[in-house]
Amino acid sequence: MNDVNYCQAVFPSPELDGAVPCAVCRGLGITHERVSTDWDRDPVTGEVRLLLLPVFCPACGGCGRSGHDGCELIAHGYPSGALDELIDGPPPGADSAEDELLPGRGPDPECPACDGRGWRPIQSSRADDPDGARIFARMPCRCAKHLIEPVPAEDVE
Repeated sequence: MNDVNYCQAVFPSPELDGAVPCAVCRGLGITHERVSTDWDRDPVTGEVRLLLLPVFCPACGGCGRSGHDGCELIAHGYPSGALDELIDGPPPGADSAEDELLPGRGPDPECPACDGRGWRPIQSSRADDPDGARIFARMPCRCAKHLIEPVPAEDVE
């Protein structure tokens, strides 16, 4: 019997609100590429479970919209601090780009760990990429644990 099993969190596609979907991901905000990380042990079998994480679309950054038409920055898969790097530092008077650019991010979000999104972006890289280019994947927050479901081994590439 295989001593590793797989799981994934299934999130809804981004709301497009009539915007043209991204041509690369067709509005999904993610690619078909996945990275894996240790998750936990199956409570029934005791087997190690790997959590498969979808990689954010490199064209739209996760919002699913072509040209970012009407999107909010909070829909993107950028980890803390990456926004400052992407826009050459925070706007004047802000501690970080996130403070200034994430609308709807109040002082008491639904879940402070993920700002109510149900996921946190994490940085990863491809093992076969000698340059180590950064990719960002969607890690489910503990508040979204109910969205995690098993993945049959035959569905894992």
